[in-house]
Amino acid sequence: MAGLIDLHGLNQDQARAALTGYVLRAHAEGRRTVLVITGKGSLGDGVLRRRVPDWLSEPPLRALVAGLSEAHRRHGGEGALYVALKRLRARPSAAVPPAAGSAGRRPWDATRRAPTPRG
Repeated sequence: MAGLIDLHGLNQDQARAALTGYVLRAHAEGRRTVLVITGKGSLGDGVLRRRVPDWLSEPPLRALVAGLSEAHRRHGGEGALYVALKRLRARPSAAVPPAAGSAGRRPWDATRRAPTPRG
C-alpha cells in the first residue's frame, strides 16, 4: 500500500480538508494507490463512508482519481476504500535551441552526402 489516511473521529469539514490535502500530496509524490479509512459508522452507514466517494468525484480531486473500490477485510473492509490515482504527468520541458550551424537540419542530415550533379 502506497499510503494511508485515517479519517476516524473527524467531522465532515475536517475530513474533507484532510482528504483533499492528502490526495493532492500523494499524487504530487507519484503515489498510485492510497487507503482511505472512513469507518463504518455506528449503524454501518457512516456519514464519511457515504461522503468520501462524492468528494473524490468533485474538483480538484476528480482530475487525480482513476477509481476506487472497497478495501480488503484486512485493510478495513467496508470501512475503508482503495483509491487509485492517475499517473503524474511529466511537465513539458523548455525547448532546447538547435546547435549553431544546424538550424533547420535534422540530426541525420549532417551525415548524408549532398547529391552530385550528373553530367
